[in-house]
Amino acid sequence: MGTTQYTQSETVETLQFLVGSEVRIRLLATLNESRDDARTLVDKLDVPHSTVQRNLNKLENRGWIDATVNRQYYTTPVGEMVLDSLDGLLGTVESMDGLAAFVDCVPFDDFDIDLDLLAEADCVVADSDTPAAPLNEFVELLAESSGFTLVTPHWNPAYSDVIERQLDAGNEVQLVTTESQRSLLTGRGVSAIEESLDSDNLTVRLSEDTLPFGLAIVDCTVALVGYRDGALRVLVESDDPAIAQWTDRYLDGIEATAKPLRKQIQ
Repeated sequence: MGTTQYTQSETVETLQFLVGSEVRIRLLATLNESRDDARTLVDKLDVPHSTVQRNLNKLENRGWIDATVNRQYYTTPVGEMVLDSLDGLLGTVESMDGLAAFVDCVPFDDFDIDLDLLAEADCVVADSDTPAAPLNEFVELLAESSGFTLVTPHWNPAYSDVIERQLDAGNEVQLVTTESQRSLLTGRGVSAIEESLDSDNLTVRLSEDTLPFGLAIVDCTVALVGYRDGALRVLVESDDPAIAQWTDRYLDGIEATAKPLRKQIQ
């Protein structure tokens, strides 16, 4: 098999399809190793026959698998290409689920990181049982740091508390958010930010452009944050140097057009 790779948009769509059912990933990987009929696959995967057949049909409709006349399924060259292209992302269903949730929250054109670089990232996804899990993890990461850079399209009161504690400790904080969040930054309840605008330890910039996702730079860790309807839905943490380099370039682009808040309110 060659080294043909999916484009980024195809990779994103493929991730979202595969994590729609863990069985799809397992079926594709299993059929890449051997030809099996549905009954054999039921035994191998230990899932109901209806689930196996439904997902076989979906994989077959995509052209990723095919079947012999006696319904022995096998991966097609396209299916093999999928596995080759996503090899670094197929380690765990959890990592794929997190990445798929993240790209589902982010306009694709604004997210040009090679997804393979995030294969080893730690992902926390909000669900019905723990809707605040990504936010809690993110706030804890910020709180335990010795200063950070925070880019956020949506404001949360917890950010104010963390920033206040960081400034009290003498740590440096750089903050970039959108013009639409100005009233929250200087309004009642976030006086620490307003009172600290002249501090050398705090830099606040406002972007007139929409920020498609949030991020934080904490020591050697980059945290990428996906929002849905203003709520933090997924957190992806990585210490890959290539991700850090990409983040620096992305941040430089934002800061080039964002305006310092202190100059606007004087």
